[in-house]
Amino acid sequence: AVQSILKNNLFGLELDLRAAQLSQFALVLKAAQFSRTVLLGGLLPQIYAMPQQRIFSRDEVITFLGTENMRYADQLYKSLQTMEQAYNLGSIMVLQLSGEARKAVESRYDYWKQQPASSLEEVIVKEVFPAYIPILLILTSQFQCIAANPPYMGKKSMNGKLNQYVAKHYQKGKSDLFAVFMEVCHRLSSKG
Repeated sequence: AVQSILKNNLFGLELDLRAAQLSQFALVLKAAQFSRTVLLGGLLPQIYAMPQQRIFSRDEVITFLGTENMRYADQLYKSLQTMEQAYNLGSIMVLQLSGEARKAVESRYDYWKQQPASSLEEVIVKEVFPAYIPILLILTSQFQCIAANPPYMGKKSMNGKLNQYVAKHYQKGKSDLFAVFMEVCHRLSSKG
């Protein structure tokens, strides 16, 4: 049960890599209190740090998706364009993937974990996409419970790109990131 909870029920996002690593460590230690076998399995909690800026090409997106999923290339490409600012925006990013596109992305992500790379493009897919796809999947999911420690940052303290993004996507809470996170939590919460 403990391993199942770590693998299937707990997800986390952090801006800072060190904070993500410390969170993983704390959860593994807590899990070990209930089941020492957790320490033997090499299973890490699904906590991810926001990746640094990277610009993706359409060819990389198509290589990742494969020809059978090309109809989802525009949705994934737009989401990855938004994620160019992941380190600045964090979990307030609004990523639009249809249910079918999300399933295709998740399936291809699992495929690439097992698939050996046979070209430079495939090496890029295997090495770069794993920093982005899990975050994209989390931010396009629905959850029964969300716990957050939102930043308290007023509009005047936001950098230009953050301020513009918040004004465009979070009309109700745009004056403070705390209020923005309330909207994010509402958007990511399952109905009912």
